[in-house]
Amino acid sequence: MNQSHHMSIDIRGFLRTHKDPSKWPTGVFHRDDGTPMHSVEAVHHMRALLAKGVTGLPGTGCDNFDPMTGQCLGHEREEAGARK
Repeated sequence: MNQSHHMSIDIRGFLRTHKDPSKWPTGVFHRDDGTPMHSVEAVHHMRALLAKGVTGLPGTGCDNFDPMTGQCLGHEREEAGARK
C-alpha cells in the first residue's frame, strides 16, 4: 500500500495572492450547508480561521486533514495491479 494526498489551500498565501475579492469567481467557497459564500464573507471567514490558528483549507473529499498544519495527512491506497 502507498499513500495519496489531497491538495489544500494555504489561507495566508491565498489572501496574499488574491487581494481583491471582487475579482474572485462566484462559488469558489461554500458554507457548511453547501450554499455559495460571497467573496467578502469568505475573506472574513478565512481571517477568523487564521486568528484561531488554522493555516489551511482542505481539498474536496479529504477526511484526514489537519487544519493547524494545513495538510492532508494521507490516505492509504492499493498499488496499481495489486490483488486482493
